Amino acid sequence: MIIRDMQLSRFSIPFAAPIRVGGQELNKRDGLLVAVRDDQGHTGWGEAAPLPGLDTISLDQCQEELCPIRKAFADQALNWDSFSLTAPMMGLCPEIPGLNPISAFGVESALAWLGLCSGQWGIAGADELGIAVNGLFVPSPDPDRLPAQAKQLKASGFSTVKIKIGRMDSDDEIRQILELDSLFNHKLALRLDANRSLDFAQYQSYFEALKHLNIEYVEEPLKPEYDFFEAAQIPWPLALDESLESYANLDEPFPKSLGAVILKPGSFQGVHGMAQAMEQLHTQGIKTVLSSSFNNTMGMSMLGLLANQYAPETAHGLDTLKYFSKQMFFHRMQIVDGRMQIPV
Repeated sequence: MIIRDMQLSRFSIPFAAPIRVGGQELNKRDGLLVAVRDDQGHTGWGEAAPLPGLDTISLDQCQEELCPIRKAFADQALNWDSFSLTAPMMGLCPEIPGLNPISAFGVESALAWLGLCSGQWGIAGADELGIAVNGLFVPSPDPDRLPAQAKQLKASGFSTVKIKIGRMDSDDEIRQILELDSLFNHKLALRLDANRSLDFAQYQSYFEALKHLNIEYVEEPLKPEYDFFEAAQIPWPLALDESLESYANLDEPFPKSLGAVILKPGSFQGVHGMAQAMEQLHTQGIKTVLSSSFNNTMGMSMLGLLANQYAPETAHGLDTLKYFSKQMFFHRMQIVDGRMQIPV
């Protein structure tokens, strides 16, 4: 089998309401679809979509990087005997040097899905993946928002909930977290995410008020002027996200206080880099949680494949399609009993 063609096309999907990321307000999600077609008529799809406010590369830069690959891929033989999610370009064709992680994620996703579509590799006994996901709760100054959010979380069957903290007065947030936990009969696993917004005294106040709850981990609690692991003085497990690039040498053992690492497209080099990281962190006993950067259903499907292969027992941060005014490119993905249903 050989690659017959590679196509790029831009997409733009409106958000249902404006989204704020890194100080920017976004009304729509722009990105590139990568389609790789073989000589048997099979097509694999991927998504290269840097998120403004989070990723440093632009969409135009991604397109400039990916356009020359079309010529390099034309009539390229596919080495299915060497296929591996942990190999650059999935082991199918020569590595392409110089690609940024977002571009590499798009191309390698397309190659991985080409393998599924052509039957060269598969997931035994499944035509649909059910990936466990965490719900999201955002404390609000609107008193009517808490019961509405709780109702939505219950309807979707979530047992793990991520809670944004450090955005309002801490007493108000603590009160709402306690109320949410009570509405679920104290059966929720809670993940707190401060997005590097707290000083140490504030962080300690959350611990004193919530230490009796089932806190799975706290994601990036302290402001950037603190070292990430200063937060380990509080006996809650920690999760790395924004600070990950400062600790990117996965060969070095992490302190025992690290409970999880959050991975997004772009955290490591493409699909293979994320897969390698998930394997390596697993050997250290560290949970890996995949998180959508407001990806569309193409990007989400690749994250689902990685979750299924390397962290099937973990609830992942994939409940973001609800922020779009519509879904595109796949049959509608739904969350049923706390699991994202992804066609394969």
